[in-house]
Amino acid sequence: MVFVVLLNRKGSTTPMYRLGIALLLSMIAAISYFPLTSLAIKETPSVTDWQGITYWIIGHLIYAFIMLIMPFRFNQKHKFLFY
Repeated sequence: MVFVVLLNRKGSTTPMYRLGIALLLSMIAAISYFPLTSLAIKETPSVTDWQGITYWIIGHLIYAFIMLIMPFRFNQKHKFLFY
């Protein structure tokens, strides 16, 4: 949702701009792994579990890549249509 708001605010949907925004948001998510894991109420993988950290970061990088390749079309009836 933050990704779409940032694209809508700037008005630029070039692939490099989308990549930059997607990577920035993914980096913020990756950095938040350690404090969120420490504060979690439910059991989570330890912050020293490199396999868990690797899966978590890879998942966010895949999300960034999907956001990069997902084309956006502006439509007056619907603010954003994803296809």
